[in-house]
Amino acid sequence: MNRDRYGEVIEPEPEATPAEKAMAIVNCGLCDDNGYRGVVVCDHVDRSDVARRGLEKCWKILNRKKTP
Repeated sequence: MNRDRYGEVIEPEPEATPAEKAMAIVNCGLCDDNGYRGVVVCDHVDRSDVARRGLEKCWKILNRKKTP
C-alpha cells in the first residue's frame, strides 16, 4: 500500500491498454506518430496556456520598477 506525503493511501490509476494508448496518439495533435513531442514522451495535454501565463508573470516581475 503506497501513501502520499500526508499519509493518505494512493490508489494507482489503471494502466491503459495498448489500443487506448494508440488511440491517444492518433487523436493527439501535439505529438508525432510514435507518441513523442520533440524528444519527450507526450502526455497528450496541451499546456501552452499555462506556460504563457507563467511566462507573463515572470516578465511582469522582471520588468517591475524597484522602489529606492
